[in-house]
Amino acid sequence: MKTTLKLFGFFAAISMNGFCFAADVELISINATPKKMECKSAQVKISDESVKAELCIAQGSFSSDKYSLKFNGKLVLQGIDDQTAPGINANYNSQSVVLQCAPQVVRGDATAEDVRKLVPSFSNEKVNQLVDLMKGSTMPVEVARLCTISVEKNAVLKAQVFFE
Repeated sequence: MKTTLKLFGFFAAISMNGFCFAADVELISINATPKKMECKSAQVKISDESVKAELCIAQGSFSSDKYSLKFNGKLVLQGIDDQTAPGINANYNSQSVVLQCAPQVVRGDATAEDVRKLVPSFSNEKVNQLVDLMKGSTMPVEVARLCTISVEKNAVLKAQVFFE
């Protein structure tokens, strides 16, 4: 992966594989609940327009999670979790939009500290339960996803999605 650091005036941006992550991109948090649609929104800047971006996740119960993205109430894209890992592409006002969500997994040899770094919103009790559950496991468990919404390869919003 090619990573470059670019300085623009008073802020820095990191470019990874063609996507630009500006230092001032807002991070929202969504706690996905089985069989329920959870949504969070934030104002983002697209071109010179202020747009309400809303990301929704419907966590499947032993099935795929469904993701949808709206700008100003208009559905821009939707898909399932397997599609978000490489990225779901769409267009909004003739501009390329990508929703990409990287899975965050806990391995069997994870410590409580490892889990806390990955999912800081988990209580100590929940962290310890997860570590105990994972002890000796050879299969990792996905506990969260870090999503990036990009317009024309520029990140406009990030979302940390936690799973119950």
